[in-house]
Amino acid sequence: MVINKNKMMMNKKYLGLLVIGSINFAFGLTTASILPTGAGSYSAWTPSTGTTHYTLVDESACNGLTDYVSTNVANNRDSYAVSLANVPDGSTITGVSITPCASKSTSNKVANMKVFYKLNGVNSTDSSVYYLSGTTPVNLTPSNYYGLSVVKVPSTTLEVGAVLVTGATTGARLSRMATMINYTAPSVPPIAPSNLNTTVSSSTNVFLSWLDNSSNETGFWLERGTDGINFNLLATTTSSNYFNVGLSTGTYYYRVRAYNSYGSSAFSSTTIAVIQ
Repeated sequence: MVINKNKMMMNKKYLGLLVIGSINFAFGLTTASILPTGAGSYSAWTPSTGTTHYTLVDESACNGLTDYVSTNVANNRDSYAVSLANVPDGSTITGVSITPCASKSTSNKVANMKVFYKLNGVNSTDSSVYYLSGTTPVNLTPSNYYGLSVVKVPSTTLEVGAVLVTGATTGARLSRMATMINYTAPSVPPIAPSNLNTTVSSSTNVFLSWLDNSSNETGFWLERGTDGINFNLLATTTSSNYFNVGLSTGTYYYRVRAYNSYGSSAFSSTTIAVIQ
């Protein structure tokens, strides 16, 4: 159980506002819950088994009675890498929500903990205190950091973690860390695809594939022509490949571009397929 203090504090590093309570990102887009995918920069808590920390807090549900990390040393920190693959490059990260699943290690006395994030190597302020009760892990109230403004690029990194505040006798167990990221979509068109290839797979069919060079496209606009100058729309697709079927004998020219709500990329180079 967590006593909800409805406490607000300023994030000194990114001028974000921390709110303990229900998840309610009012603007932009929000990812689904993301579980840890790698080791973080802090590893002071003790794994219940093995030596890898993040695999003990990436459970699909809050039921970690055997898989967890724990500590009974005040101020010990543990953190875990969070993948940003679902946040398109060029997006602006505006919020981070952390939901821990935790319990006390033993039933006697008290154990209090906080959570935090580390964005591009910079720690946030610690959250308000979670007052742990019982030895059965439960999902605690989310800690929501609002008001961030960090543009996501391929090198952007995010960690989430926990720190024991008090409870040197009792200790705390952390069984799961789930993160949701709020962001605004990039306000730029996508990068053009490349390496457009054609494979004549039969006397009437051509298989096309290309390299997706962008992470913020809505889809691809594939065009076809018969003279290399004039093109017509063949298809739109969210995939980076396409089967063009039912063709007659002849020479076909293809090109592709990416698009999103802000516009389209340049076209790829033109490639040719010959049906004989």
